[in-house]
Amino acid sequence: MSIPLGLDPDCWRVRHVIFHHAHNNIEHYDPDIDANGVLRQTPFQRWRPFMRAQRFYWPLVAAMTFPYYIWLFDWLDRAGRTRVRARMAQQGLRGWSIFLAGKAAHLLLALAIPCYLLPPAIGVGQILLVYLLSQMLSSLLFVMLIIGTHWAKAQFYQAPTQGPLAHGRYHHVFATTFDWFPRPRWLGYWLGGANLHLTHHLFPHWSHRHYPALSRIIAEVAPRFGIDYRVLELGELLRLQQRFLSAMGRKPQ
Repeated sequence: MSIPLGLDPDCWRVRHVIFHHAHNNIEHYDPDIDANGVLRQTPFQRWRPFMRAQRFYWPLVAAMTFPYYIWLFDWLDRAGRTRVRARMAQQGLRGWSIFLAGKAAHLLLALAIPCYLLPPAIGVGQILLVYLLSQMLSSLLFVMLIIGTHWAKAQFYQAPTQGPLAHGRYHHVFATTFDWFPRPRWLGYWLGGANLHLTHHLFPHWSHRHYPALSRIIAEVAPRFGIDYRVLELGELLRLQQRFLSAMGRKPQ
């Protein structure tokens, strides 16, 4: 998926697998909730008056996530301007070569080939517009349906000054993430398991084809340990997201 989408796999592995999965919803450790000055995502971030409206403009911010990652953050990561490069698997000239080859392959597939094959009546500007809109749509869906499960839970933490968090990894996943199901249920197959995000955090190295079975096991086992495993429907997920964004948009007392 890295070439069609344009995201560098090494940068994504560090940001998502190493940082986000290990520290989801922890301020200054989870890059998905880093302060951006536009969208207030945790109660620990600076509030600005215009953020009262963030429950309305958040789709635009979410839609720009992938374009920013592809054409800004990936480059900053590779250039060593962020904390990501130190954890990358490929370093130095080899790292840059693979990085640039991936970006070139993406441009070839997404822009150069369409410009060459499509009739002259379809101009370069139209192709660029479709490219941007497709990136924005995929980004919006990603944030709304996946990152939004962390918003819906609305539980955020600051790292302790010394030692680990008071609770363990499994408690943290249940405290910060939801699973949800679409209606009709068979749509979950076409989502590739993206709706079972809590299950993904518990079993990140398992194939998504096993997520439905794993989620049923979680539902059976979690109550034995006093853990609340609540599976949402899509409408409820979106309502909780809106409630969270509205709460973060209000001026702190």
